[in-house]
Amino acid sequence: MILEPAVRERWRVSTELVEAIPLERFTTGPSSDLTQPYATLETVKSSPALKTNRGDLREEVTFRIHLWGDDFDQMRSLLQWLETYFSSKTICHPITWQMARVQRLHSNQIRHDDGIWQMTATFLAKANILPNVVPAI
Repeated sequence: MILEPAVRERWRVSTELVEAIPLERFTTGPSSDLTQPYATLETVKSSPALKTNRGDLREEVTFRIHLWGDDFDQMRSLLQWLETYFSSKTICHPITWQMARVQRLHSNQIRHDDGIWQMTATFLAKANILPNVVPAI
């Protein structure tokens, strides 16, 4: 599953997340020149699609969302909202309609030497890929 479009779409429809960190400041990979606060998406591990007994394919992707900013209270509050908003929810790829169930694995916080806080939430997305299914619109 290509995770980025599904995560970005889920972010886009959250008023709280977009007001705190607009989509322009939610990127993949390292970003050092963005206005704070900002967020980055990192794919940690992706399992190959495996066939289940029902004939569909199962794929699992572990990903992290990192939040960066200098205001601890704002970052901590945003991390809690992020965990609630993504954990035990279904995300959907906006083009392929492939869906994945997301569960929160853990989170942590680090204060870097420059005073910037990094809050990280790690999630596991489990996607069932049904063969030859066209979504109803």
